[in-house]
Amino acid sequence: MSNYTSTPPPINPLEPPKKPKNKTLIILLIVFLTVVGLLIICVIVGMLVYGRTPITSAQDTLAITAESIIVNTAKAQLPSKTDFPEVAPTESITNTPPSSQASRGQDVNMSAQEFISYYNNLTDLQKEDFLISLKGKNVTDWTGTVYEVDTDGTIKAVMPDSLINTVYLSGVPLDTAKTVNKDDIIKYSGTITKVDEFIGLSIYIDVSAFSK
Repeated sequence: MSNYTSTPPPINPLEPPKKPKNKTLIILLIVFLTVVGLLIICVIVGMLVYGRTPITSAQDTLAITAESIIVNTAKAQLPSKTDFPEVAPTESITNTPPSSQASRGQDVNMSAQEFISYYNNLTDLQKEDFLISLKGKNVTDWTGTVYEVDTDGTIKAVMPDSLINTVYLSGVPLDTAKTVNKDDIIKYSGTITKVDEFIGLSIYIDVSAFSK
């Protein structure tokens, strides 16, 4: 066997050198950086001219848009006048107060016994108005049982069918008051001057007629 040694082909000085493969990538990178640079320059110019950043403008735009959406939504939710049913006017009801049933004009048109029965059937709210209405009213031929006579001639008597409701009779002549004894049954007429309520009623009457 003969020894064979290969020799490299001769270099042709006229053949142009091969271009590198990454030259295209370099060109694209330069173009991209150029575009980015132009964008940055535009942003800076906009900041200088308008005195605000694009981010701020975008935030304002979003805020205005959100506000418009909220307002429009609220308007859409508001019911129109036609959505509300028309309510027919109600007739006013006037109740006759208990005081007018018990007393007409300036007179209490019931006996002492009827008065107590009537009063006990009232509610607390009705009792308050009723007692206020009694001042200045006249009573006729009421009866009671005497339990004390004060030194000034005021006669204290318990009303019929009651142990806690008392009348205080003033205006009785002193000579007449001296003849009154405890447990006497008396009859009297007069004008109510005051009414108090604590445990029971205390009715003050200026007497115009008195007998026993």
